[in-house]
Amino acid sequence: MLDRTAPNLAASGAFPQMGAAGAGNCIEAAAWKLDFSDSDSTAALFRLAKMGRLQMGEAQGQVKGTLSLEANDEEVARLMSSVGQGVLALMKLQRDNPGWAKLAKGLALKRDGARVIVSLAMPATEAIELLKADDARKARKKAGQD
Repeated sequence: MLDRTAPNLAASGAFPQMGAAGAGNCIEAAAWKLDFSDSDSTAALFRLAKMGRLQMGEAQGQVKGTLSLEANDEEVARLMSSVGQGVLALMKLQRDNPGWAKLAKGLALKRDGARVIVSLAMPATEAIELLKADDARKARKKAGQD
């Protein structure tokens, strides 16, 4: 779409699984040849991926999402999966921010060959509460109260 070779993702052969009718996704994105700055340590897992795909939507009061990262080989994907499991464990241990634990409860991580897949499923009401709490935290921080 960005290079104007196709009017939408459904017409693109690069990501045929995107733009499927009836999917109900409100966010759908994909990229390959990911290139993140070496100075940004938070993007370390993304630098190991050669392709990423994000799909998010809401149906029947549930927010559902899938982040799929494809590595160059199964060994890299295994390492990415191990790091991801560690990040999920750390999220669950965040006592000063219970929102992280709630979010982690709704996340599941699995590996399928050279692909690492993170799935999110949580009630939409909880997702909205988490977003509101994060906005309030940012406002307090900006006001110098945090």
